[in-house]
Amino acid sequence: MSIDEQTLLYALETSAFLVPELPGRVERLGVPGIQGRITADSDPFANLVGAATLDEGNADETIWQVCEIYAGWNKEFGWLVSPLSTPFDLPARLEGAGLVKSVAMAGMVCTDLSRPIASNPAVYIHEATADDVEAAIHTLADAMEIPADRAYAMTEALFCARDLCNERISGTGILLI
Repeated sequence: MSIDEQTLLYALETSAFLVPELPGRVERLGVPGIQGRITADSDPFANLVGAATLDEGNADETIWQVCEIYAGWNKEFGWLVSPLSTPFDLPARLEGAGLVKSVAMAGMVCTDLSRPIASNPAVYIHEATADDVEAAIHTLADAMEIPADRAYAMTEALFCARDLCNERISGTGILLI
């Protein structure tokens, strides 16, 4: 199986928005041209915007609208910018609106799935159950370097909204060591 670069970038950029709605805890912004969520927490990871498909004509208005939404709720938020984000000058527009670059991410991918990869026998992976909630919260908190109470909302949404989803959500499996 081979994945083209565009498909891979799209999957990476939109995977941050697979967390489903959980009324009162995690809700979608519903602003055209972006994907975003607002949570009960005030945290740039929990309240995230991205997957922007804006153009020269609507970018500034959309940025202003998003800023107003979060300001109205008195919430910090983050905006994920990737190679697929448009318009091309989105980072400059976001900085012009008062956002500051805080984190840069990079990744690598292996597309040759026939290549053998050695595994660590001390590591096992299983889909997390209700008994794993505490471990899942701490795993997410450690991985993202955020306090456990801030990781709670995302973990809660993934566990509590499973029945609301028609398909299994990629990323609900928790790595336990």
